[in-house]
Amino acid sequence: MTALKKLYSAVAVIALIFAAAIQPIPANAQSSNIEVSMARLRRLLHIPPVSVARPHRRGIPFASIIRQAAHANGIEPALLAALVRVESNFNPRAVSHAGAQGLGQLMPATGRELGVLDPFDPHQNLHASARYLAEQIQAFGSMPLALAAYNAGPARVERGTVPTSTKRYAMRIERIADDYRERRMP
Repeated sequence: MTALKKLYSAVAVIALIFAAAIQPIPANAQSSNIEVSMARLRRLLHIPPVSVARPHRRGIPFASIIRQAAHANGIEPALLAALVRVESNFNPRAVSHAGAQGLGQLMPATGRELGVLDPFDPHQNLHASARYLAEQIQAFGSMPLALAAYNAGPARVERGTVPTSTKRYAMRIERIADDYRERRMP
């Protein structure tokens, strides 16, 4: 397929997407057609498939382990659940572009320091993540700073070079934790 044909195909698919955004899709529309169009668009533009986070209908995944780990380390379960949601969206097999692993997205060296043998094991990862967060809370005495240290590393917080994205990360976790507290989750 020539580059011009690829461009025309991509433009047609994008136009379809914009049209769907402006005009509601009829109830009798075939969702498989839409999925095929999206898959074709991703292929044409060389975009890898993206996993879409869906709300959890039956509460928080791994809630019992989250509660155990949080209580064992003296932190709120809602806070740990919010951290896990932001870090991995409750995916125990998650790996970040930086190499962080598991539910709490622990870096391999940090995981080893905390005694984690299998970072993809929810029990090990959550207990280590809770312990690490508790250490940051103890060290910095402030939830926003502790969350920033969890995300960007304690050294960056100590130097005062916390990126804006990390500040937004901390605010997002606190907002989600507040929501979990209101709904009495986990």
